[in-house]
Amino acid sequence: MSGVTGVEAIKENSRHIKGFIVVEPVGSPTDKKSIEEHFAAIPFLGVYGDFIDERRQTGRKEAVQKTIELIRKHKSQAEMIDLPALGINGNTHLMMQDYNNQEIAKLIMDWIKKAG
Repeated sequence: MSGVTGVEAIKENSRHIKGFIVVEPVGSPTDKKSIEEHFAAIPFLGVYGDFIDERRQTGRKEAVQKTIELIRKHKSQAEMIDLPALGINGNTHLMMQDYNNQEIAKLIMDWIKKAG
């Protein structure tokens, strides 16, 4: 990673952001005020693969779910692609380098089309 995170970029200038996709992020906004000010009007997608418990990433995934819940309270679009729940297993944290990366990219691209 270099530069500011997507979260920080949105806080700096959210009116130019058309959508926000996080792939197993380190952090996700969970502050109600921050969501209202910066994230509530932006379509949001979280993507998670396997081995969350084994990698001790449960808290990070829960933070993304909290972000989704807070955004939805504002009647905005927010969802999670949980790969194991879709029967897509064996992914690492760097899923865009995994053997099934094109399948994952297609799910994300389909979401982008749906989100408009």
